[in-house]
Amino acid sequence: MHGNLPIGIAARLGQTPLFSGLDETAIARLSRGTREIHLKKGEILYCKGESCCGLHVVLYGQIKRYFISPQGNEKICEILGMGDSCGEDAIFAEQPYTVSAEALTETRLLHVAKTVVLDELPRNRRLTQRMLANVSSRTHQLMSEVEAFSLHSGRQRIAGYLLRTVPEDEAGDSDIHMTLPTAKGVIASQLNLTQEHFSRLLGELQGLGVIAINGRQIGIPNVAALRAQACCG
Repeated sequence: MHGNLPIGIAARLGQTPLFSGLDETAIARLSRGTREIHLKKGEILYCKGESCCGLHVVLYGQIKRYFISPQGNEKICEILGMGDSCGEDAIFAEQPYTVSAEALTETRLLHVAKTVVLDELPRNRRLTQRMLANVSSRTHQLMSEVEAFSLHSGRQRIAGYLLRTVPEDEAGDSDIHMTLPTAKGVIASQLNLTQEHFSRLLGELQGLGVIAINGRQIGIPNVAALRAQACCG
């Protein structure tokens, strides 16, 4: 039992990838500093430069993390979906948020206060390792994106993105049908392309017979051909 704790919070916390498998006592300690946040589409979760006050874990919906240039241009650096978390880097570095975050859809999150996270880390090697793994994964992804932006064409970036989006259990199939996880404009920003350029390159890939497009539905008749475009398109 968790005493006077909100049982719903403890149960939801224990089901998230970051906190699953932690013992009941650890979940109870973390739950005391956890609350739910509900955001409508377009609502801001936090802004670049604000002090980090804890971890956020997405229960459902989507959060975009992004920069705004002095000219007002937006660059999306990451899309968070169900089970994803953010804030680990700011907690470890004791720095403000380096990006802003906004709901792309109606979204529900858990917010775990920084104080309870920092209190738990010395006691909990598993949680520490998971948070470090998340930071390392983001660093690796950032380096991959820098490489892609610097060395790969727009067509290569799109082909690579589509390959990463293919469900793992279908990666070897010759006829794949999938749904883009978010709007095309959001994906274009992630790939450092304008929406117009992104749409034109999708059309070129369709013209080559590599993909078939129907709104956000994408058909991939030949995965090998798409891999060839990602490699040398």
